[in-house]
Amino acid sequence: MSYNSFKVLTFDVVGTLIDFESGVLEAVRRISGRKAAELSDDQIFGSYKRGRDAHPERSSEVMSDVYRYLAKELGLSADDAACDAFQLAVLRWKPFADSVEALKRLRTKFRLVAMTNADRVALSCYAHALGDPFDDSVCADETGVAKPNPEFFAYNKGRQSAFGYKQSDILHVAQSQHHDIGRLSSRGLLVALHRSRPWSMTEVFLLGALVAIVKLSSWVHVTPGIGIWALASLTILLTILSMVEPGFWWTLLQAHA
Repeated sequence: MSYNSFKVLTFDVVGTLIDFESGVLEAVRRISGRKAAELSDDQIFGSYKRGRDAHPERSSEVMSDVYRYLAKELGLSADDAACDAFQLAVLRWKPFADSVEALKRLRTKFRLVAMTNADRVALSCYAHALGDPFDDSVCADETGVAKPNPEFFAYNKGRQSAFGYKQSDILHVAQSQHHDIGRLSSRGLLVALHRSRPWSMTEVFLLGALVAIVKLSSWVHVTPGIGIWALASLTILLTILSMVEPGFWWTLLQAHA
Protein backbone atom coordinates (compact mmCIF):
# COMPACT_ATOMS: atom_id res chain seq x y z
CA MET A 1 0.00 0.00 0.00
CA SER A 2 1.42 3.36 -1.07
CA TYR A 3 0.53 6.28 1.16
CA ASN A 4 1.02 8.58 -1.82
CA SER A 5 -2.30 7.35 -3.24
CA PHE A 6 -4.26 8.99 -0.40
CA LYS A 7 -5.31 12.61 -0.20
CA VAL A 8 -7.23 12.68 3.09
CA LEU A 9 -6.24 11.32 6.50
CA THR A 10 -9.11 11.09 8.97
CA PHE A 11 -8.17 10.73 12.63
CA ASP A 12 -9.80 9.34 15.69
CA VAL A 13 -8.82 11.90 18.33
CA VAL A 14 -9.27 10.67 21.91
CA GLY A 15 -6.96 7.72 22.46
CA THR A 16 -5.16 8.09 19.13
CA LEU A 17 -3.89 11.66 19.36
CA ILE A 18 -4.96 12.63 22.88
CA ASP A 19 -3.67 10.54 25.80
CA PHE A 20 -6.93 10.29 27.71
CA GLU A 21 -5.90 7.26 29.78
CA SER A 22 -3.03 9.13 31.41
CA GLY A 23 -5.33 12.14 31.76
CA VAL A 24 -7.95 10.15 33.65
CA LEU A 25 -5.43 8.52 35.98
CA GLU A 26 -3.58 11.77 36.72
CA ALA A 27 -6.78 13.70 37.42
CA VAL A 28 -8.33 11.07 39.72
CA ARG A 29 -5.14 10.76 41.78
CA ARG A 30 -4.63 14.51 41.98
CA ILE A 31 -8.23 15.27 42.96
CA SER A 32 -8.77 12.34 45.34
CA GLY A 33 -5.40 12.37 47.08
CA ARG A 34 -3.91 9.58 49.18
CA LYS A 35 -6.74 7.08 48.89
CA ALA A 36 -6.68 7.16 45.08
CA ALA A 37 -2.89 6.76 45.12
CA GLU A 38 -3.42 3.31 46.64
CA LEU A 39 -5.60 2.18 43.73
CA SER A 40 -4.19 0.45 40.65
CA ASP A 41 -4.47 1.90 37.15
CA ASP A 42 -6.86 -0.91 36.18
CA GLN A 43 -9.15 -0.20 39.13
CA ILE A 44 -9.40 3.50 38.33
CA PHE A 45 -9.72 3.15 34.59
CA GLY A 46 -12.15 0.25 34.78
CA SER A 47 -14.43 2.30 37.01
CA TYR A 48 -14.06 5.31 34.69
CA LYS A 49 -15.18 3.24 31.68
CA ARG A 50 -18.21 1.94 33.54
CA GLY A 51 -19.06 5.50 34.55
CA ARG A 52 -18.70 6.69 30.96
CA ASP A 53 -20.95 3.88 29.74
CA ALA A 54 -23.53 4.99 32.29
CA HIS A 55 -23.21 8.62 31.11
CA PRO A 56 -22.52 8.57 27.34
CA GLU A 57 -23.75 12.10 26.69
CA ARG A 58 -21.65 15.16 25.68
CA SER A 59 -18.22 14.88 27.29
CA SER A 60 -17.99 18.61 27.97
CA GLU A 61 -21.06 18.34 30.21
CA VAL A 62 -21.32 14.91 31.87
CA MET A 63 -17.79 14.12 33.05
CA SER A 64 -18.63 15.44 36.51
CA ASP A 65 -21.31 12.73 36.68
CA VAL A 66 -18.79 10.16 35.45
CA TYR A 67 -16.46 11.15 38.28
CA ARG A 68 -19.29 10.96 40.82
CA TYR A 69 -20.02 7.41 39.61
CA LEU A 70 -16.33 6.49 39.79
CA ALA A 71 -15.85 8.02 43.21
CA LYS A 72 -18.86 6.21 44.67
CA GLU A 73 -17.67 2.88 43.27
CA LEU A 74 -14.10 3.34 44.54
CA GLY A 75 -14.96 4.97 47.85
CA LEU A 76 -13.47 8.38 46.99
CA SER A 77 -14.66 11.87 47.80
CA ALA A 78 -17.44 12.96 45.44
CA ASP A 79 -18.25 16.51 46.50
CA ASP A 80 -19.18 19.13 43.90
CA ALA A 81 -15.69 20.67 43.87
CA ALA A 82 -14.06 17.31 43.07
CA CYS A 83 -16.59 16.56 40.33
CA ASP A 84 -16.15 20.00 38.75
CA ALA A 85 -12.36 19.65 38.91
CA PHE A 86 -12.55 16.36 36.99
CA GLN A 87 -14.84 17.91 34.36
CA LEU A 88 -12.29 20.67 33.78
CA ALA A 89 -9.40 18.18 33.71
CA VAL A 90 -11.09 16.24 30.89
CA LEU A 91 -11.01 19.33 28.68
CA ARG A 92 -7.29 19.66 29.41
CA TRP A 93 -6.21 16.16 28.39
CA LYS A 94 -2.81 16.35 26.72
CA PRO A 95 -1.62 14.96 23.37
CA PHE A 96 0.75 12.04 23.11
CA ALA A 97 4.37 13.20 22.95
CA ASP A 98 4.66 12.79 19.17
CA SER A 99 1.15 13.85 18.09
CA VAL A 100 1.74 17.56 17.47
CA GLU A 101 4.91 17.14 15.41
CA ALA A 102 3.49 14.21 13.43
CA LEU A 103 0.34 16.15 12.51
CA LYS A 104 2.41 19.16 11.52
CA ARG A 105 4.40 17.04 9.08
CA LEU A 106 1.37 15.19 7.73
CA ARG A 107 -0.52 18.42 7.10
CA THR A 108 2.03 19.41 4.45
CA LYS A 109 0.93 16.44 2.30
CA PHE A 110 -2.62 15.51 3.30
CA ARG A 111 -5.98 17.00 4.18
CA LEU A 112 -6.44 16.22 7.88
CA VAL A 113 -9.91 15.54 9.26
CA ALA A 114 -10.83 14.87 12.91
CA MET A 115 -13.52 12.23 13.52
CA THR A 116 -14.47 11.96 17.16
CA ASN A 117 -17.22 10.99 19.56
CA ALA A 118 -16.27 14.05 21.60
CA ASP A 119 -18.61 17.02 21.28
CA ARG A 120 -17.69 20.29 19.60
CA VAL A 121 -16.60 22.01 22.84
CA ALA A 122 -14.28 19.18 23.85
CA LEU A 123 -12.92 18.81 20.31
CA SER A 124 -12.05 22.50 20.17
CA CYS A 125 -9.97 22.05 23.34
CA TYR A 126 -8.17 18.99 21.99
CA ALA A 127 -7.58 20.58 18.58
CA HIS A 128 -6.03 23.61 20.28
CA ALA A 129 -3.74 21.33 22.33
CA LEU A 130 -2.70 19.63 19.07
CA GLY A 131 -1.82 22.94 17.40
CA ASP A 132 -5.09 23.28 15.43
CA PRO A 133 -3.94 20.99 12.60
CA PHE A 134 -7.30 19.94 11.13
CA ASP A 135 -8.69 21.13 7.82
CA ASP A 136 -12.10 19.74 8.73
CA SER A 137 -13.74 17.92 11.63
CA VAL A 138 -16.74 15.71 12.33
CA CYS A 139 -18.03 15.11 15.84
CA ALA A 140 -21.08 13.59 17.50
CA ASP A 141 -22.83 16.98 17.65
CA GLU A 142 -23.13 17.03 13.84
CA THR A 143 -23.82 13.36 13.19
CA GLY A 144 -26.29 12.82 16.02
CA VAL A 145 -24.73 9.38 16.58
CA ALA A 146 -21.41 8.09 17.89
CA LYS A 147 -18.88 5.65 16.50
CA PRO A 148 -19.10 2.74 15.79
CA ASN A 149 -22.54 3.57 14.35
CA PRO A 150 -22.21 3.28 10.53
CA GLU A 151 -24.12 6.54 10.13
CA PHE A 152 -21.18 8.43 11.65
CA PHE A 153 -18.81 7.19 8.93
CA ALA A 154 -21.42 7.67 6.22
CA TYR A 155 -21.82 11.29 7.32
CA ASN A 156 -18.11 11.93 6.93
CA LYS A 157 -17.99 10.14 3.58
CA GLY A 158 -20.71 12.44 2.28
CA ARG A 159 -19.07 15.51 3.79
CA GLN A 160 -15.70 14.79 2.18
CA SER A 161 -17.34 14.01 -1.17
CA ALA A 162 -18.74 17.55 -1.10
CA PHE A 163 -15.10 18.70 -1.19
CA GLY A 164 -14.34 16.42 -4.14
CA TYR A 165 -12.79 13.44 -2.33
CA LYS A 166 -13.70 9.82 -3.06
CA GLN A 167 -13.70 6.97 -0.56
CA SER A 168 -10.52 5.63 -2.15
CA ASP A 169 -8.78 8.95 -1.35
CA ILE A 170 -9.33 8.51 2.40
CA LEU A 171 -7.24 6.64 4.98
CA HIS A 172 -8.53 6.50 8.56
CA VAL A 173 -6.00 6.51 11.42
CA ALA A 174 -7.16 5.04 14.73
CA GLN A 175 -6.31 2.75 17.62
CA SER A 176 -9.75 1.53 18.74
CA GLN A 177 -10.79 -1.88 17.40
CA HIS A 178 -14.34 -1.34 18.67
CA HIS A 179 -15.02 2.25 17.61
CA ASP A 180 -13.04 2.45 14.37
CA ILE A 181 -10.95 -0.39 12.99
CA GLY A 182 -13.39 -3.28 13.12
CA ARG A 183 -16.30 -1.20 11.85
CA LEU A 184 -14.46 0.41 8.94
CA SER A 185 -12.64 -2.75 7.87
CA SER A 186 -15.94 -4.61 7.68
CA ARG A 187 -17.26 -1.90 5.36
CA GLY A 188 -14.30 -2.09 3.00
CA LEU A 189 -12.66 1.13 4.14
CA LEU A 190 -8.93 1.45 4.68
CA VAL A 191 -7.70 1.91 8.23
CA ALA A 192 -4.21 2.50 9.60
CA LEU A 193 -3.70 1.08 13.09
CA HIS A 194 -2.06 3.81 15.15
CA ARG A 195 0.34 3.15 18.04
CA SER A 196 0.65 -0.54 17.37
CA ARG A 197 3.92 -2.22 16.53
CA PRO A 198 4.85 -5.87 15.86
CA TRP A 199 5.74 -7.76 19.01
CA SER A 200 9.54 -7.82 18.94
CA MET A 201 11.70 -9.45 21.62
CA THR A 202 15.06 -9.57 19.89
CA GLU A 203 17.04 -9.29 23.12
CA VAL A 204 15.19 -12.28 24.60
CA PHE A 205 15.80 -14.26 21.41
CA LEU A 206 19.53 -13.55 21.56
CA LEU A 207 19.65 -14.58 25.22
CA GLY A 208 17.86 -17.82 24.36
CA ALA A 209 20.37 -18.51 21.57
CA LEU A 210 23.29 -17.92 23.92
CA VAL A 211 21.80 -20.25 26.55
CA ALA A 212 21.37 -22.93 23.87
CA ILE A 213 25.01 -22.52 22.82
CA VAL A 214 26.20 -22.88 26.40
CA LYS A 215 24.14 -26.05 26.91
CA LEU A 216 25.33 -27.52 23.62
CA SER A 217 28.95 -26.93 24.63
CA SER A 218 28.64 -29.70 27.23
CA TRP A 219 27.84 -32.17 24.41
CA VAL A 220 29.81 -30.92 21.45
CA HIS A 221 32.70 -28.58 20.75
CA VAL A 222 31.26 -25.13 19.96
CA THR A 223 33.39 -22.47 18.29
CA PRO A 224 31.85 -19.00 17.94
CA GLY A 225 32.01 -17.98 14.30
CA ILE A 226 30.65 -15.38 11.95
CA GLY A 227 27.08 -16.56 12.49
CA ILE A 228 26.90 -15.62 16.17
CA TRP A 229 28.44 -12.23 15.49
CA ALA A 230 25.98 -11.63 12.65
CA LEU A 231 23.10 -12.56 14.98
CA ALA A 232 24.38 -10.21 17.67
CA SER A 233 24.72 -7.38 15.12
CA LEU A 234 21.19 -8.01 13.82
CA THR A 235 19.81 -7.94 17.36
CA ILE A 236 21.45 -4.58 18.07
CA LEU A 237 20.24 -3.16 14.74
CA LEU A 238 16.63 -4.29 15.32
CA THR A 239 16.69 -2.86 18.83
CA ILE A 240 17.83 0.51 17.49
CA LEU A 241 15.21 0.47 14.72
CA SER A 242 12.43 -0.31 17.20
CA MET A 243 13.32 2.85 19.15
CA VAL A 244 12.63 5.13 16.14
CA GLU A 245 9.13 6.15 15.07
CA PRO A 246 8.11 4.29 11.86
CA GLY A 247 7.03 7.62 10.35
CA PHE A 248 10.68 8.71 10.27
CA TRP A 249 11.58 5.91 7.86
CA TRP A 250 8.59 6.66 5.61
CA THR A 251 9.61 10.31 5.44
CA LEU A 252 13.22 9.36 4.71
CA LEU A 253 12.22 6.96 1.92
CA GLN A 254 9.82 9.46 0.33
CA ALA A 255 12.48 12.18 0.43
CA HIS A 256 14.83 9.97 -1.62
CA ALA A 257 12.19 8.42 -3.86
